[in-house]
Amino acid sequence: MMNRHRIAIITFLAAFMVSVGLGIGAPERVLAQGTAQGVSGKEVSLGAWTPQSGLATVLLSISQGADAYFRWSNDHGGVNGYRFKFVMANDQYNPALTPAAARRLVEVDKVFSIVTAVGTASNVSVLSYLSDVGIPNIAPLTGDPALTHPVRKNIFTVMPDYTTEGAFQAQFALDSLHSKSLGVIYQNDALGKSGLDGVMKMLAQRGLKAATTVPYDLGSVNFTPMVARLKASGADTVIVWGSVPPFVPILKAAQALDYQPKWVAYLFDAAPAVLNQIPPAQVKNAYFDSWVPLPSDADMVAYRDAMAKYYPQVTSSSFLPATGWCLASVFASAFNDSVAGGAAPSWSGLEKSLEGMHDFSNKYVHRLTFSATNHQGEPAEFVMRYENGNFVKVSPYLSLPAMH
Repeated sequence: MMNRHRIAIITFLAAFMVSVGLGIGAPERVLAQGTAQGVSGKEVSLGAWTPQSGLATVLLSISQGADAYFRWSNDHGGVNGYRFKFVMANDQYNPALTPAAARRLVEVDKVFSIVTAVGTASNVSVLSYLSDVGIPNIAPLTGDPALTHPVRKNIFTVMPDYTTEGAFQAQFALDSLHSKSLGVIYQNDALGKSGLDGVMKMLAQRGLKAATTVPYDLGSVNFTPMVARLKASGADTVIVWGSVPPFVPILKAAQALDYQPKWVAYLFDAAPAVLNQIPPAQVKNAYFDSWVPLPSDADMVAYRDAMAKYYPQVTSSSFLPATGWCLASVFASAFNDSVAGGAAPSWSGLEKSLEGMHDFSNKYVHRLTFSATNHQGEPAEFVMRYENGNFVKVSPYLSLPAMH
């Protein structure tokens, strides 16, 4: 009996030691061991959750763009002598699956940092976990202000938050398109309401009111009643705030109603595969704001070459992989600064380097600023149109309005 009892104890302890060795279920251990996690000699492991399967696999190309950047960097000597390994964990763009994917990256793959993790709801679902562990989450694919307001020491976002972006769009509509009657159609959830909030704040600053604000529910199919309200309001410019799929039926409904306002929408609506489904009469009136350079720009030649080499199946003219590439470049720049002079890679060093970025620019990001009290970088943006199968800039890079 005693022998069996001892065997049971030994078996339990062995299993426990294996689980600790794998790091499963041990975020406290990760935090306690400090900042050396994910660094082996001159190799640094990075990770992101991303939809490798499911209904949103188009967004996988964002992660592939980031991976292409790190592989291109490795092929050109690395960053200050360090090479990167980029690990992807599949969460299917489902926030219910993100916690398991995040724990896998942190506790099993033991990545040094999360970089370019995809999805607003996905990132929000692991806010508490990542804060408890302390691992950096750099340049996530979201503009939700919940990640950086209040400031969390380990989270730095590069994409403009949706409220600020909505204000920027309203500012452009008023100052550059000379809108006299501005309407908004928005998805009736956190995404759409954040963008709407920015539009309304900018209008209030100017002493103006919206012609109308029209909500729709995600999953809506018939947009004719909503667009009819926009037309009846007399709005000469309409800002669209929501996920990508509704953009096509909204503009098709406008065409059917013989309504041709100017449209202002955000970067991810500017996909040729999307725009080619829309009547040309509506596309010619559409404007898109972007902080990501045109993939065809001369400064993006390394991006195009890298995508052709590492991911030839991915369309490099898309802004999605270009976004991943540009975000990865911000991490690489901060990492380079953090190990300058022979310093060992560390979470605190990386965070300090990011907080030291003031009016930072490289080929891929313009006028990005962080500080100890601001982890929402919000780079400068330009505005573009889609003409004859190509994107054309219609404004220089412009600073975003201060909305927080």
